[in-house]
Amino acid sequence: MTAAVRTLLLALVFFFCMDSILAVKLGMQIPPNPNGDNDLLTDIYLLHHEIYGMDDGSNNHQREDLAFQKKLERLNAKLQKIVTNYLISNSCLRYYLSDHINCSQIGTDPQTSESVMLAFKFDFSSDYQIDSRIQKLNLNVLDKNANTLRRINSINQESLRVLVDYPLTEKTPEFCNEQYFDVCFENLKHDKSWSSRPSTVEAMMEIEFGVEALSERYKQSTQLIDDIAHRLEKVGEELDAVVFQLQRNLETSEPALRNKNEDTLDKYMRLFILTFMIYLIANFGQMLWLYKYLKNHGLL
Repeated sequence: MTAAVRTLLLALVFFFCMDSILAVKLGMQIPPNPNGDNDLLTDIYLLHHEIYGMDDGSNNHQREDLAFQKKLERLNAKLQKIVTNYLISNSCLRYYLSDHINCSQIGTDPQTSESVMLAFKFDFSSDYQIDSRIQKLNLNVLDKNANTLRRINSINQESLRVLVDYPLTEKTPEFCNEQYFDVCFENLKHDKSWSSRPSTVEAMMEIEFGVEALSERYKQSTQLIDDIAHRLEKVGEELDAVVFQLQRNLETSEPALRNKNEDTLDKYMRLFILTFMIYLIANFGQMLWLYKYLKNHGLL
């Protein structure tokens, strides 16, 4: 059993045990594609082109033909087989809309949206680094009919944010309950040489379903910003109080400090004058002694 199959089975068991929620978050490993190519996706595109060309509704008589119906059934069966092989070859997870949104409200309100907003957040490991010469990592989001809702090639950043609109072509609970989408990572070996060793990529994936989830996230972010702003305002008020108290203390202590400075200056000035007088007296005494000495010895 491949790592992609184990991941898919674990995810299915996980979701079967869950109630309807607006967001999911899980970690996943993305091993290299064992086939090393993406020919299955090309086959899906070609079959889509052929099926949509037959099922365009331009010839109702041909659509009622039994041979036409059998051919269309064979093409759809072939498409499902190729899609299954594609899901197994790559790291894919399937999500049913009914597990995460309230499908019973679809069609009951005229204002109901014609699509479901899906917000994806992918955080890769801190040492994530893809060598483009050896491998490349692609993201592919498919709907129930294997139509590509969003595709991103050659992911090279550690964090990725993606918004996807899942169309509800029929605004009925039954149609909503049948809808699902597959989130697939293609870890493709780009270098075909035998010595190249593509690495397994680790990622954390978070999906939010519907406008309600996005609105709730916006409310949480807004509340967090409001809390930070309130705390900053309190810190500002405390700083203002500290500055005001410091000013009051300076105003109160200024006369005492001024008197102390003046007293200190007066004391140092007196000490300087006394020292200077002693210096003058000492020098005068030396000059007087020298004068008497020279006079007594007849040198003057």
